[in-house]
Amino acid sequence: MKIKKHVFTWESDESQKIFLKYHRRVPEQVQIEVKKIIECFQLKAPGKVLDVGCGLGYHLMAFEQYGFSGVGIDISDYIIKEAMKNCKDCSFCEIIKMRASEIH
Repeated sequence: MKIKKHVFTWESDESQKIFLKYHRRVPEQVQIEVKKIIECFQLKAPGKVLDVGCGLGYHLMAFEQYGFSGVGIDISDYIIKEAMKNCKDCSFCEIIKMRASEIH
């Protein structure tokens, strides 16, 4: 068996592909998480959300179903492309390549 060493970084497309291979969120789990966030913070629609490290955009899509618009940011080109594909039917979602440290 050959073992390949990989230095993981969030910016690396290769790292993201490896991460996604082993870590998948199911839509039901995302819906539960978003519902709990809305209840916990007593959010009222219409409203806006910022998803820092938005990944594949699943949370943005779920928030939209509850009447929220959103902006998702991530630093991986690969993930941004995948999130844009996933959110293509969302009317009120925007995906931006950005580091959290760049938010002002």
